[in-house]
Amino acid sequence: MTGRTRSTGHHRVRLVALLAGALVLVAGCSAAGGTADSGSDGGAAAGSGSVAGGQGAAAQSDQDAGTTGDGATSGTAADRQVITTGTLTLVTEHPTSTVTDVVTLVEKAGGRVDARTEQAGSADDPGSATLTVRVPSTQVSAVIDALRGLGTVSTLALSTNDVTAAAQDLDARIKAQQVSVARMEDVLAHATTTADIMAAEEAVRQRQSDLEAMVSERTRMADQVALSTLTLTLTAPPAPAADDDSGPSSFPSALATGWHSLVSTLGELALVLGVLLPWLVFLALIATPLVLLGRRRSRRRAAQAAPAPAPVAAGTPPPAPPVSPFSL
Repeated sequence: MTGRTRSTGHHRVRLVALLAGALVLVAGCSAAGGTADSGSDGGAAAGSGSVAGGQGAAAQSDQDAGTTGDGATSGTAADRQVITTGTLTLVTEHPTSTVTDVVTLVEKAGGRVDARTEQAGSADDPGSATLTVRVPSTQVSAVIDALRGLGTVSTLALSTNDVTAAAQDLDARIKAQQVSVARMEDVLAHATTTADIMAAEEAVRQRQSDLEAMVSERTRMADQVALSTLTLTLTAPPAPAADDDSGPSSFPSALATGWHSLVSTLGELALVLGVLLPWLVFLALIATPLVLLGRRRSRRRAAQAAPAPAPVAAGTPPPAPPVSPFSL
């Protein structure tokens, strides 16, 4: 009985040990699986466990950097970033000549000319010009005041767009993406197999492309904030209205007015006749033969329709002419 009891005790100890070992293995597998799932990246999921683990650390660093960036942004009172655009119409006696003065004024203020279109003038038209200029945002008011000295500002419209929040969010995303690229480059440096290297290179390439796109967008936004865009149109003042002529004030002036009117009317009729004369000749050449042919046919039909004269017997005196009652 004692030997059997001891044997049963040994079996129970072994069974407990096996169950404890199984639980330890299951717990270790679950922990490893959870770590791999949370740390894997879509760009390198086909790689081995080391690359997946590196991408998981990079993803975790993205979240940490993004949180840190947002916290720093929300906690710092950044200056407002505003994009200013506007249109302006400048009325001047000589628009094409004033263009040179406008360009000099803009460049002196630290700006530049992005587009320039000029329409040459003539004897009746002084011409016009259109310019798209970029001036420092802090100099917009000063530039507009200086333009008033070159002519009359007939229309002016300015609009602003506050992009402070968008700029701060983009800065935070850029910082997070820079950390992510650095992490993946480190993973690439420690990769040993071909699959790991290819997966890490693809991840680095994708993250670097995203980073360059964000940096380009941030640079463009900063340029729009720093330099405001103004579209300038240079035109000449409208021509003065002609004086209203109430008509002749005396008989000689009325006679002269009538004579000029007659001459003008005859001249216009002569022009009309000159235009119609070739057509009238052409129509006459066509219509004349047709009219003659129609008359000839009418005569033939009339001759055929008339009755033949009755024969006169021999010795019959001709009929006496009718006697007029006034002959008596």
